Amino acid sequence: MKKYILIMSLFLEIGLTIANDVYSDSDILGWGKVTWGMTHSQVSKIYKISEWDEKYLNCKLREKITIQGEQFSVVFQFDQKSSSGKLIGVSLPFSVENVTENHFDKIRDSITSKYGSPNFSEKKVDSLIEVIKNKNTWVKKSGKIEFQTIHDWNPTKKKFILFGFILYSANLDKDKL
Repeated sequence: MKKYILIMSLFLEIGLTIANDVYSDSDILGWGKVTWGMTHSQVSKIYKISEWDEKYLNCKLREKITIQGEQFSVVFQFDQKSSSGKLIGVSLPFSVENVTENHFDKIRDSITSKYGSPNFSEKKVDSLIEVIKNKNTWVKKSGKIEFQTIHDWNPTKKKFILFGFILYSANLDKDKL
């Protein structure tokens, strides 16, 4: 009986250790099929991206993507405007009309299930201008995710608009690029 309890305890401990390591070490190495530090040339071989933006160091994915039924644009951000420019971030901006501020909870919960609770969470309510801002940030060794929503009343359209972004970015402090 003692041997059985010892073996079961050992398996439980190993299982918890593995689960904890996988959960706590879920790093943010990039987005989709690309990783931080890939060159513009490498990214363009994986995804069909547009020409360089005139003002910024970024290129958009030519088609929108769907995450849990919602449409998102995808913007790849590089450190310089050249084929050797390195990927430092990916932004997924969105805008939806006539939804509640909790419309994207499933997406936030999905990020939380993969990377754990956000390191930082903030909610600001300005009842005077009817704006609710939510910001959640997950920080890991190689990168971070910032998920921000703004629920705003549009007096012209007479409806609420929920807009914001999910920003995946390299942790440049680690000097890994």
